[in-house]
Amino acid sequence: MISPYTARRRRAIELLGTALPAEELLGFLIGLMEHQAAVFDWATAREFREDAGRVRATDVPRFDPARLALPPMVPELRKFVVGVAPIATDVLSRAASIILDATDDRLLSALEQFLEGGSLADSALEIGTDEAPLTFYSRAFLQPVMETLRLSQDGPPSDAHHGADDRRTCPGCGHPPLLSIFRDGAEKQNARYLCCSLCSYEWAFPRLTCPLCGESASKALLHHTSESLPHIRIDECRSCRGYLKAIDLRKAGSAVPIIDEIAAIELDLWAGERSFQKGCTNLLGF
Repeated sequence: MISPYTARRRRAIELLGTALPAEELLGFLIGLMEHQAAVFDWATAREFREDAGRVRATDVPRFDPARLALPPMVPELRKFVVGVAPIATDVLSRAASIILDATDDRLLSALEQFLEGGSLADSALEIGTDEAPLTFYSRAFLQPVMETLRLSQDGPPSDAHHGADDRRTCPGCGHPPLLSIFRDGAEKQNARYLCCSLCSYEWAFPRLTCPLCGESASKALLHHTSESLPHIRIDECRSCRGYLKAIDLRKAGSAVPIIDEIAAIELDLWAGERSFQKGCTNLLGF
């Protein structure tokens, strides 16, 4: 199984000199992905991915996180936190020492709650840390684990396999979308896909519909494009006051959506100043 982290790190390095507002974030992300790649390699070799992915093609989610054997993950989570803490922010580094002191049962509970899509407030309170750092470490660790499931089941997006519908959560793992992707498919031009915030699964979605609330009135759906990265825009909805970023691969074929989304931080700042709420924050909390 080919790891996606090689291409992601390469893209982050390419953007260091061009996305100046996000330079510090990209620098941290490059180091973080080294540790995520190690988790990906570990998860690829684990038999639990076969159990979690053994579902019918019509099942949604396609791979059920509830089937994962979570206890073996706890020691790997500890290794991950130990590796990431020295390159992280002061807040994340301080939280790491508290998280590492937590019992295995409490760390297991945090992983379970995150996979179920719930808040980690209770787990953070039990462990004695803030919710945001615990959520970061849980999400950053589980992302490569869930991606092994997605890659073991799913090939490249195709119009036939990903028939556009109005599903606003991931058909793969049930988590919300992080961003939109526009690309020309083999069977359809100007296709729009949503990309999952956890497993990176992509599924086709109607172009003129808000992924957050389902609004389809054109007057409520507006766009704002990045000046420094013109292949990236914000898709905002005036009905729910929410937004997601969209990466147009027709304009920049070398883009890696998950990385480019982080690089365009100025769009998040622009939206925040106008009181728009992001549908789902990225891995670094923006």
